[in-house]
Amino acid sequence: MNKIPLTFILFFYFSCFYQPAINKNYNFKNVNSIEVLPIDDFKNIIGSGNMIETSLDYNFLKYNFELSDKKNKKSILIDNFSEQTLLLSCVITNYTESESLIIPYRDENRGYTETTVNQSREEDEESNKRQFLASSTTKTYAGDIVQGSRIEYSQSRISLIFTLKDKVSGKIVWSKSSWYNGLDLQKTINMCLKESVNEIKKILK
Repeated sequence: MNKIPLTFILFFYFSCFYQPAINKNYNFKNVNSIEVLPIDDFKNIIGSGNMIETSLDYNFLKYNFELSDKKNKKSILIDNFSEQTLLLSCVITNYTESESLIIPYRDENRGYTETTVNQSREEDEESNKRQFLASSTTKTYAGDIVQGSRIEYSQSRISLIFTLKDKVSGKIVWSKSSWYNGLDLQKTINMCLKESVNEIKKILK
């Protein structure tokens, strides 16, 4: 019997969100707004920075932040009366899109030989002797070659580092890195940004 192995491809989403580094002496409750600095493209991947910026807007709005975009300067408005401003910068450290790869395969079965041994016993009543007889049967099974191709998928991977800096003093008061793996690029970006935006919301409470 020929046995052809079946290959099942399982897709997993992997992520890692590191705890942010925070300047505990900084009073985040006095922050009035956060200016979002332009995000540079990753290693000549044109449009990657803009894609991160657009998804960042989506995530801030999803967490009920108020956004302003005046004179090409994007800001996140905080509901208080101070004038303290933070600068939010983002560096893309990895931006890999998923790919589908056609992988050829060759499964060679060289066949096998099967030998069956049969034993029997005869008794001579006059001489009261027993005689054992043995015979064998050999079967040879021919092999075969199975060739074809299968599709495998590489995952998208996004890695980002966020930094918040006081606009007046220049002090870095908050920093966070995160990465996320997934098959869909847009979902991978959103999931990577989601946790970081949530962490920013926590410090501004």
